[in-house]
Amino acid sequence: MDELADEYDVPKTERLIFHGGWYRDFYYLKGENTLCYSRIFIRTIMWIDKNGNNNYISLWPDFVIKYNPLSADLIEYLVTSIKRGENIFLGNYIKDPDQLLDCEDLIHSFCQIVDYACWDKNYAALIAANYTQGHNSIISLTDEIESYEKYRYPHIWVLYKTGHVYEGSKKRVLSFLNRKLKFLR
Repeated sequence: MDELADEYDVPKTERLIFHGGWYRDFYYLKGENTLCYSRIFIRTIMWIDKNGNNNYISLWPDFVIKYNPLSADLIEYLVTSIKRGENIFLGNYIKDPDQLLDCEDLIHSFCQIVDYACWDKNYAALIAANYTQGHNSIISLTDEIESYEKYRYPHIWVLYKTGHVYEGSKKRVLSFLNRKLKFLR
């Protein structure tokens, strides 16, 4: 609770208490790129301010994108693997032995929503600016940027590549950005 109070600038004189939450559908990859489904619980905290007003805070895990049933890691895998015109299923990228989904439309539509958000909010530019401000150098993607159009979700791919330079890792980049910059919350 102390960490949450610090993160949300809650004065020491005010209280934070757990206040339930809700379940939501969630798809993620496990093992050899096998699609899995779970219902996950998103916790909420109630913040009672000095005036007695109740404020609610939802606690989103790093790998959960708000209003999106796909894990950030699943989206990252798809973004870095699938080229324009390729299918998600058919055993090439994702295996669905339990037939959780009838077709790839659900996955594709939620990836498109994130791709549009990356384009509309220009998250890659925000991350690059944050990097420049903190490191006094720029992120250069000139070698990779020419190939971004060949990916099925090009704007997420640019965000991923920018985040890869920002963080220095090639795995769980979108989860990292979601935690650090709250870019999809």
